[in-house]
Amino acid sequence: MSKAEETAEPTNASTDTQTNAGFTSRLKPNGAKIGIVAAIFSILWGALAAWALANTGLAAVGFIGGVIVGWWALANNPTAKHVARRGLYVAAPILALGPTLFYVPTIIAPGDGASGAGTFIGSIMGLVIWTIPAVIIAGIMFAAGYFISRQID
Repeated sequence: MSKAEETAEPTNASTDTQTNAGFTSRLKPNGAKIGIVAAIFSILWGALAAWALANTGLAAVGFIGGVIVGWWALANNPTAKHVARRGLYVAAPILALGPTLFYVPTIIAPGDGASGAGTFIGSIMGLVIWTIPAVIIAGIMFAAGYFISRQID
């Protein structure tokens, strides 16, 4: 045994690992922060998906699917900055496509008569009016993800 091994202090393995039925996993030091950020972005993904699918009648499916996929994709990242970067990179295109997915069902099948014509014209106007700020906000989200990515590297 070398001098360094003799003077090394023993480590307490119970603080570093958790054993459960024969499985050992390392506890992440900032796991709670990663979980909170992953939960926030998962809910954001679900909310954006629900909004985009609202006119198709699949809003609940979109929300649940967005939350499940978001948690699956985000919860295993090494740091909260990695979670935020991925969360912003995925939320930006969902937001940019949201108005299109929201208004296309009413453009395709507006209905009959004058109310159908009004629905069609209103949907075209809504598509144009809401796509512009959605794309601008999506660009800001993408840029924020890029700057977070620059901090990580």
